[in-house]
Amino acid sequence: KMEEDYEKPFRIEEITGVGVCLIATRDIPPLSIILADTAAVVAPNHSSPPVCLGCLQSVDGSSVCPVCSYPMCSEECCTSSVHTQECGVLQGCGGVNYPIVAVIRLLSVRETDSQVWAQIDELMDHKEERRQDVGEWKMFQRDVVDVIKRIKIEVDDDLIHRLIGVLNINSVGLRFKKERILGRALYPLLSRV
Repeated sequence: KMEEDYEKPFRIEEITGVGVCLIATRDIPPLSIILADTAAVVAPNHSSPPVCLGCLQSVDGSSVCPVCSYPMCSEECCTSSVHTQECGVLQGCGGVNYPIVAVIRLLSVRETDSQVWAQIDELMDHKEERRQDVGEWKMFQRDVVDVIKRIKIEVDDDLIHRLIGVLNINSVGLRFKKERILGRALYPLLSRV
């Protein structure tokens, strides 16, 4: 979400042959903050080593959530609002499956925050291009779509594949070596430019 009292000095415009651009709406002094965005979803990478689902800090896997068995670093992360919302769903997936976490979190945003969801729903998913890689498409069908449908029945394949595409195309990697944090985040506004 953008800060509510933040007046953005640009408009977003699509220019043929160029793509989506930020167009200044006023003079912008050097070193000005021009974009403020909050991650809609933060989650582990697909092939992540063990990380805490709460803070994405690298862990050795010895401490896990007692309900879903996903790695956690602390009781605080285990009882965080994000994890308590997803824990029951993750419990049904039959083991640690990092590729479904970001999709489940996006589905939660869809159900709970219509304003952020409207921004996410505008993002590109490159579905047709991604469908050309049959091996990858089938892998996501098996490892993500089928698992989510098994544990969250009311979601259809097309929506899950769309969310996988939105995440794969628009997420930014997070890697903070000093803090041992590893994952990815989806910033709705940043992703549009």
